[in-house]
Amino acid sequence: MKKILAIIVIVLVVGASGAAAYSLLKEDNIAPTTENMQVTQNTPQETTHDDHAGHDHATTPSSGAVNSTSVDASAPEASSDVLNSYVEGSDDAPVTIYEFASFSCGHCGNFHNNVLPDLKEQVIATGKAKFVFRDYPLNAPAFDAAKLSHCVDQSRHKGMVDMLFKNQERWLSSKDYRKTLSQMGRLAGLSEDDFNACLENPELDTALLTQTKEVQDKYNLHSTPSFVIVSQDGRIETMSGVRPVSDFEAVINKLQ
Repeated sequence: MKKILAIIVIVLVVGASGAAAYSLLKEDNIAPTTENMQVTQNTPQETTHDDHAGHDHATTPSSGAVNSTSVDASAPEASSDVLNSYVEGSDDAPVTIYEFASFSCGHCGNFHNNVLPDLKEQVIATGKAKFVFRDYPLNAPAFDAAKLSHCVDQSRHKGMVDMLFKNQERWLSSKDYRKTLSQMGRLAGLSEDDFNACLENPELDTALLTQTKEVQDKYNLHSTPSFVIVSQDGRIETMSGVRPVSDFEAVINKLQ
C-alpha cells in the first residue's frame, strides 16, 4: 500500500500542487520520507533505527575515519525562491559543505548544537569552506518545522533553525507539537493566523517535497545528517553522520 501511495505522491508533486501531495500523506499518517518519494523500487540501505521523541529515523555512522563517497553529479542547485537561505562563509571559499538535515532527527540536533559551532569557527570563519543548510524532512513534524523556518522573515531564518534544534526535545515531545511550533513562530513575529497559513502553503509543500526528492535521486541519501561537499572545480564527496571537524578537514584537503 505504501509503495502505491509513493507513486501517487510523486505524481501529485510533479503534476499537481504540493498541498494535495502532503494532504495525502497526512490522511494516511504517512510521513513525507524519502521512501514515500521514490518512484522506482530500490534495494534499501541497511540501517539501524533510533526512536527520538517518538519519531523514527535512520541513525548515522559513528565518527572516526572518513568514509566519504565520490559521486558523479552536479552540485546541489539553488533552493526554490520560496525557501529561505541558510549560508555561512565566503563565496570565494574553495569548498562548499551542504548539510541535509531533518528537524526531527536527534543526530541532526547533536551536529547542529555540538559540532557546527566548532565547524564555523575552525573551517568556515577561516575561509576553508562555505556552509549551506538544506532541509531533508524525514516525517510530518520535521516537515512542519521546516515550513515554519521558511515562513519567518529571511533575517530570522537562521535564528529559527537554531531555535528548532536547541528546543528539539521540547517541541517534538509535546502533546501538540504544532501548538508549540506556533508559540515559537510568535517569537519570530508570526501570528497564529500566519502560522496556520504557513502550514497550508502549497508552494512550500511543493518546494520542500521536490527538493528532498531531487537530492535523494541525485546523491542517494538515506539518512540524516548527510553532507555533500563540493569543490570549486566540481568534484564532489558525500558523507553522513555526526562527524568531528577533523573529518570535514580531511575531505576539504582531499578536494583542494
